[in-house]
Amino acid sequence: MTRRLGSGSLVIATHNAGKLKEIAALLDPYGVTCISAGSLGLPEPAETGTTFVQNALLKARAAAEDIVDLGMGNPDTPTPPHIVAKLIEAVQDPRTHRYSMSKGIPGLR
Repeated sequence: MTRRLGSGSLVIATHNAGKLKEIAALLDPYGVTCISAGSLGLPEPAETGTTFVQNALLKARAAAEDIVDLGMGNPDTPTPPHIVAKLIEAVQDPRTHRYSMSKGIPGLR
């Protein structure tokens, strides 16, 4: 079963109307319509995880297909030397010793 919606729609993996309202208010300025997993008749999974992140993944997996976990993991290979060199270079550059703007760096938006 494919659970894809039209452009500009996003399924929020919740059955909590208050949480949906909060998230919808945050995304409304960007033209995103939020739809709850509950309104699609999707089952509400038991929160059997031991952390907020684990429970969020349970809910996301119940509401979607092909979830890619981008959470932090333990790499099984060392960081390539050219990446380590660029990191050292960036740390030594005084231009990187400040906070970015609250809206993010314009060139990266």
